[in-house]
Amino acid sequence: LEFRDSLKISQRSLAKWGRDLNIKHQKLTGLIDYKKVRYQDTPLYRPDWRYMFRDVLSLDECVGAQMALYGDTTKSIPLTNTGYVRRETRKLFRKNKRNRLNFQKTALDINTYGFCRAEFAGGITHGNRFYMERTIDIEALKKKYKRNDIIIKHRDFASHYPSQQVCKNAPESKFILYYDHVQDEKSKCLYVDDLLSLDYCYLAMIQISNLHIRPGMTLPYLQESKVLEGSLGVLDYSSDNGRILHIDGGKSNIVVNEHDLKWLAKIYTFDYKILRVYAAEKGEYPEFIKEAVFKFFRGKTEWKMKHKEMVKKYGEDSPEAIAANIQLMINKGMLNSIYGMTCTNIVRNNFTEDEADNWAKEFLTTEQIEERLDKYYKGRNNFMSYQLGLWTTSAARDELMEFAELIGWEYFLYCDTDSIFYISTPEIEERIEERNRIAREECDANGWYIEAGGK
Repeated sequence: LEFRDSLKISQRSLAKWGRDLNIKHQKLTGLIDYKKVRYQDTPLYRPDWRYMFRDVLSLDECVGAQMALYGDTTKSIPLTNTGYVRRETRKLFRKNKRNRLNFQKTALDINTYGFCRAEFAGGITHGNRFYMERTIDIEALKKKYKRNDIIIKHRDFASHYPSQQVCKNAPESKFILYYDHVQDEKSKCLYVDDLLSLDYCYLAMIQISNLHIRPGMTLPYLQESKVLEGSLGVLDYSSDNGRILHIDGGKSNIVVNEHDLKWLAKIYTFDYKILRVYAAEKGEYPEFIKEAVFKFFRGKTEWKMKHKEMVKKYGEDSPEAIAANIQLMINKGMLNSIYGMTCTNIVRNNFTEDEADNWAKEFLTTEQIEERLDKYYKGRNNFMSYQLGLWTTSAARDELMEFAELIGWEYFLYCDTDSIFYISTPEIEERIEERNRIAREECDANGWYIEAGGK
């Protein structure tokens, strides 16, 4: 039996899904009292029955409309929303036979796959550790800094993850063993400064201890979960909402790439021993991924403009505006799903059920992992190199941290993946505008833009 989860396919509420697809029987939002607790013997009235049955009808129509939109059946409909963009990107991948050769040439083995799994992390969501549980009073800030031109501002990065995949670097060759302390320690000793100067994409396992956040650093970087996962015995440490502040006793083995190590060195002092390093040539993302990003970013932009035009010309509920909005939804969803496709774990977890109906996660042996990796890279339908997803998120974290550093650590208030709240002054805004000017010039010089509607 194969099950499909409609929420994972739609990635939105039933009400929004129905509106986006313009189904006939929309969800009856607000018809019943959501605060009322209903038990098995609670009497149900006409609105309750209407609400329940309409939910089923709406969901049925949404799934049917979604299948019609993409030409699917219940057998071919993907497991998740990412499956749609995977189909489209696979077509771009197959246009060039060299892509298949590069995919297999950069295959991960059990060691480099394990390092990738240990390094992978998402975005940074954190607040200024000195403002925890405090209300930010703008008048108090004006008194503190003795100036009246201070305000609180918010900025974010436009299409942050797609932009990393177009503008930034990622591993373009196979990871090879660059350093191993057991083999190489007698002939050469590797230091953090040595790694920071390397012009490679690398994965490094480092044993850290006696780690302390530097004075004045408001945004801790190192994840508590990773430190605990790699701990060698009991750790004496302190943290702030999941980010490490100090390790006063004990040791932990963590895996970092060049972006992670850069910020560890800037934000902390620590003792360390570099255990093993794998390195790969640094280059651009594969052309088929950049082509997919541009395709759906262009589609999103053009249909957004078209939707506005149709709303202005015919009205919000017109068939023309609805049709344009459906295409906007498709292209926007595709663009946002490209990253999810790149970071999908290539060795899936299995779960087993025993005779007492208890479910348990199956822990794979080394041989089973090797077998699944081999099967993945030989599979004709597979085309995505897992390491690309790692460098997408780490480059995005790097850019966010650079923004916090640009404004000044004490002016940082809160960040979430691709956005930041901060205390703003005219001088800070000048620095931001100058950095944006440099970024725009770089985009113009490299063709990192699309043209739509004469813009």
